[in-house]
Amino acid sequence: MWKIENQTKVPIYSWADPKTLEFDTKRQLFDLANLPFAYHHVALMPDAHVGYGMPIGGVLASEKYIVPNAVGVDIGCGIVALKTTLKKEKFLEQREQIGNKIYKTVPLGFHKYEVPQKHEFLNNFPDLKVIQKEITNIKRQLGTLGGGNHFIDILSDEKNNLWIMIHSGSRNIGKKIADYFHNIAKKFTTGNFSSYPSKDLACLPVESKDGQDYIIGMTFAQNYAFYNRQRMLDIVKSILSDYFPEIAFEQEINIHHNYASLEEHFNKKVWIHRKGAISAILDQPGIIPGSMATNSYITKGLGNKDSYTTASHGAGRRLGRKDAKRKFSIQQVHKKLEELDIKLFSTDNAGAIEEFSGSYKNIEEIIDLQKDLVEVTDKLFPLVVIIG
Repeated sequence: MWKIENQTKVPIYSWADPKTLEFDTKRQLFDLANLPFAYHHVALMPDAHVGYGMPIGGVLASEKYIVPNAVGVDIGCGIVALKTTLKKEKFLEQREQIGNKIYKTVPLGFHKYEVPQKHEFLNNFPDLKVIQKEITNIKRQLGTLGGGNHFIDILSDEKNNLWIMIHSGSRNIGKKIADYFHNIAKKFTTGNFSSYPSKDLACLPVESKDGQDYIIGMTFAQNYAFYNRQRMLDIVKSILSDYFPEIAFEQEINIHHNYASLEEHFNKKVWIHRKGAISAILDQPGIIPGSMATNSYITKGLGNKDSYTTASHGAGRRLGRKDAKRKFSIQQVHKKLEELDIKLFSTDNAGAIEEFSGSYKNIEEIIDLQKDLVEVTDKLFPLVVIIG
């Protein structure tokens, strides 16, 4: 860990080497640590890179204010992972058919279900205008993957056990909530602070009606994202069970990496904003994925207080999406995956290039940088990758 002190209102504890950080990532980091209400210190995870307002991989603690863009636009985005009793060799016999079945069953990209989905969670909606006018879309998007860096992976561990891993979030409603309250926060911040590091980090008082409404909306989006992943997991489990009736499943791990929660740190109750970062309480299961052609990791937290009991959410982007498309071709993507015997199912060549492993940092180095945050319990390698 690196400590950056005396340049900002609160110090910065970084698990990313400051020498490797982009200029814009550093600028956002200093803005974060200069917020008038930033508490104790700001933490930065080893996979950090530039985000909107706040670096991806940043952790902010505050007592009386909440920052919508310190949670992110895809509220509740996260990963669910599940170990099965099926062995890799048995799965490979049916890999092509199973991958294709999942690809055609789960709506990907901008696609959603033609009819509203049913779920107990969808029986009650918060009385917030931004949510109420989106109810039809919310119901039709439950159990859909989306695009970008969201994926469905089938992987194997070092003992050849098969795993399922799904990365997705709150779909369009999370962004609607984030944008709606960020605009309100900008008006509040402009009118109540004479100087402020960045309008992209606009805040709301936690005890205000707008602050409380944001927390209600954020909590709804977090729960929606949780059930969205769970619904897709159930679909994948059902497909695998159709092919292998003998298969059994262990307890799922379903975690967020874009959220805020009220926690106690350094003897005070504070709002911990984790943007592209996971909770790593002592012995808490975690998921740190690599890219489409590299290892992913199941972890358990070590409860490091200096990180606000937090760890990285993945490898972290090395190249922006536009840069990736300029540097790589779809032929390079397919060649690399064929060499590693990974089957890719993708709706869009551009999306596959953007998510190519060359666009991401080295996951092994990222894991090594946070040995004081998490302990690895399982190392996984992809066999099937499905993206929107």
